[in-house]
Amino acid sequence: GAVRFHTPMTIGQPTTATGLRPMTPNHSAHSVLQLHSPFPLTGLSRVGSAARAVREGLLANASNVIFTARQDDVHRLLRSGVRAVVLHDDASEYFALRAAAEVDGRAPLRRAAAGHPPLRGSMGGFYTTGEVRSEFARLASEYPAWVGAPAKVGSSRNGRDLWVSCVGTNQGRCLADRSRPTVLYTALVHAREPATVMCLVQFLRSLLSSAAAGGAEATHLLAHRKLLFVPVANPDGYAWNELHRPHGGGMKRKNGARSCTRSPDSADDGVDLNRNFGHKFGYDDVGSEASGCSEMWRGEGAFSEPESRAIRDLVQTHAPEVVLHWHGWGNDVALPFSYDWRAPISAADLETHQELGAEASARNHYGVGRAWESVGYPVNGEAGDWSYAAQGAASFTIEVGNSRDSFWPPPSRIDPIAAESVWAATYFATAAGPQLQLGSVSLATGGSAAGSTQLTLVVQANGLRAVRVGHRLCACVLRGSTLQASSGWADEAASPSASSLRRHARGLSDEAGVGQLGLGQPGVGPARCEAASVCAEVPFLRARTSAALPALSLSLPPESSDPWAELLLTWAPPAGLRRADARH
Repeated sequence: GAVRFHTPMTIGQPTTATGLRPMTPNHSAHSVLQLHSPFPLTGLSRVGSAARAVREGLLANASNVIFTARQDDVHRLLRSGVRAVVLHDDASEYFALRAAAEVDGRAPLRRAAAGHPPLRGSMGGFYTTGEVRSEFARLASEYPAWVGAPAKVGSSRNGRDLWVSCVGTNQGRCLADRSRPTVLYTALVHAREPATVMCLVQFLRSLLSSAAAGGAEATHLLAHRKLLFVPVANPDGYAWNELHRPHGGGMKRKNGARSCTRSPDSADDGVDLNRNFGHKFGYDDVGSEASGCSEMWRGEGAFSEPESRAIRDLVQTHAPEVVLHWHGWGNDVALPFSYDWRAPISAADLETHQELGAEASARNHYGVGRAWESVGYPVNGEAGDWSYAAQGAASFTIEVGNSRDSFWPPPSRIDPIAAESVWAATYFATAAGPQLQLGSVSLATGGSAAGSTQLTLVVQANGLRAVRVGHRLCACVLRGSTLQASSGWADEAASPSASSLRRHARGLSDEAGVGQLGLGQPGVGPARCEAASVCAEVPFLRARTSAALPALSLSLPPESSDPWAELLLTWAPPAGLRRADARH
């Protein structure tokens, strides 16, 4: 049947500040609002959720936007003259009713791809803490060669386990291995953002299923990366939401610390763990707050909380090349520094973060920028700022879900949201190690034969580890042209067939095995080479550098009216190098 939303505020009509009931001291209480086009362009500066929702609406040319805001922000917004419709003054109840309406009316869920159970839990469609543990136990049982048993890394404020799962081959010493490029993934740093753990699980499921089916990229990542998963970084806060809102919608964001004397053990208690890290802790009272009842209370001091210390210790112990924290909401990828728009960062490091962030969001089209550019406000004492500043890790926060999804998306949105970040998480794992890519191709007249063209290839080490000496790049003609070797290139008696290289067609292959980069007419698939390859050795490339290879001479048949020359570029580690050792 229909779901009725009860609220003491006027529903369906623009609400004004004079019509609101007095504010309660519940700082975690949120309301659900709607704005209609034409959207206001003023009065939003101090209400970040409203500004983000309006930006989203403008980009989508939407007629209206729906978003949540703290009740004190609602008052602030309406007093500034913004005409908003208050759909519900209790976001928790709104989220729970929205989930119940979907669950009651839906058809039975089918099993997910590759035999996994549906990506659903019992708390408004999301996993409970116990269900997260059960899912990781299931994955460890089904994929014992790749998924390790949870390892305790600390205890929360209230004594709950903080644990990490190490994923990769070599399970006997996965956590102890210090040689592999490493990525740390976390979810539920903020307890009211359950879509984050669903995203983390979906990425892991996708990786394991692909590897089990023989997918080369997934198999390669499991063999040559160490992937650390912390799915429940704030177990006390999440347990509070489970207890008080078992059907979903719990709005406790912070950890289990007692900090709000007016209402102990409430949603207002706790430390915002993403304001408790050591870089620029307490920089100002805008990016974090000094009140223990505030949603953004930073705590008594940097790393005062066992949960932030556990993440700190993991980063210091395992030295990950990349750290990715899932948060919600915003459809953004945030990168350092978050604490101040004037924060100094080297041009090279900013370029690296921007490029990796752009690559990671190439498929979901999320916005990319520093916090004040992406989510719309500064953050100090932030986890990503610390892991980059203190440890040099490329650090990212991915904000999943849109303004309508808000903190507790409806169950029907769990799968689409989770799918959106699979590529991002996969790309960060790839980029953590050596990653050879084709940087550019240039053509110039004046090849060695009459009417030929000089072809110059620039290769770049886009990953965060160097490409070692001894790798070869080979080029062969697929159709319609001839290649002539020049100085620095040598004929290859037998070239690998294109069919054996299809599995690397995305061009993201890195340090082990043979990779392929197609170059030619769009839409034309790989085929067998018409002639032997010519090969050149790739020089040693430091991470994030590039080099031009010696020019090749490319000739089209004189009678050809087709302007396309289709080539296949392949690359491989030195002959005889074992796959497991190729990164060296």
